[in-house]
Amino acid sequence: MATRIFIRDGYDSGCAGYCLYYACNNGTLRVDWCGFASAEVTGVKPGEAYIVTQDDDNLTLNISPLKLPRRDDDLLMWLLGFGKEQRTHRYKDYAELRQRRLPWELRYYGPNILDERDGAECLISGKGYSFDFLVWEGKFIRVAAYIGRNCRVDKDFVKKIINERQTRLSSIALPFPRVFIQKVLHDRFGLAADEIEIYQE
Repeated sequence: MATRIFIRDGYDSGCAGYCLYYACNNGTLRVDWCGFASAEVTGVKPGEAYIVTQDDDNLTLNISPLKLPRRDDDLLMWLLGFGKEQRTHRYKDYAELRQRRLPWELRYYGPNILDERDGAECLISGKGYSFDFLVWEGKFIRVAAYIGRNCRVDKDFVKKIINERQTRLSSIALPFPRVFIQKVLHDRFGLAADEIEIYQE
């Protein structure tokens, strides 16, 4: 078992999974599983995220901070919901990945079929980067993402990408809670909360 817990405020609590309950009170995060195991950590702040794991004996819980991608380009792609298998740093790999991950009907018939299937593709791209999102048969798909090694991932770039994504896909929430995203963007890139558009949780 590996469960993520996002701390939204100083007095947060809830159910994080099957029989896994958490409560954050005055900087202390306590996690209980089915009344059999519990663990706690102190020094917890709003906007942080933790991973709860369970040992093989099922009686020991471990809480550790969620590890973020080390590279800034990987972090941005990850915040937009692209997992390791969906992101790359070479355009050639991105083109192959995109072709492989698009639905076969779209690859075969081309973009005109999107209208027939009530679908839409959202491509945010520029020199040295591309983020490909797709709405297909009622499902939201993160197709592929690419940020080249020569692309400068700084405060202005991150602000531009996040705001464009939010403007063009405003009805689809980002994959993490607002307070977590705002903290990560502030800590890593120096972005203030009012510089970015995050419409919903």
